[in-house]
Amino acid sequence: MIETILIGVITGLILLFFNRSSLFKQPKIYISFRNAGSAYQAVRDNASNAQWRGVLIFKNFAPYPAFNLSIVKSSENKPFHNLLPNSINLMSDKEYEVKATISKLISVQERRNIATNTAFEPEEFKNIFITLKYKNESGRYFYTKYVKENQSEKCKYTYPSCEVHLS
Repeated sequence: MIETILIGVITGLILLFFNRSSLFKQPKIYISFRNAGSAYQAVRDNASNAQWRGVLIFKNFAPYPAFNLSIVKSSENKPFHNLLPNSINLMSDKEYEVKATISKLISVQERRNIATNTAFEPEEFKNIFITLKYKNESGRYFYTKYVKENQSEKCKYTYPSCEVHLS
């Protein structure tokens, strides 16, 4: 009787260890934003077409690969929402860039104001919120929550054992 209980406990601990070992193989995707410049083209005497380019950089800084990266939630302005292909995998120390362009028709006065402010970003690039979902080689899901508010950037990593709120 004691032998049966002991075998059951040992088997349970072994199964628990192997189940938890996939948690230790955790990829971590760091997200950052880079302003990639702007361009202006006069379209008539009192207006210009302005274009701003931004780049989101996804980097796996863990020693484990990340599979099937997908954006599950993003900010309302969504300049990057549909730009990440479905089958992106990131090996250790590799990165992937997603580029977005914002185009707007602006007045000559707005262009002068922008020219005097070298750190100007369109509203779509000032505040970015993204929740990125990916999995490890065992199929366990992980999340990176990225928030950019003006010039401040933060990444928060959520583990599969934690509850994830996507709203």
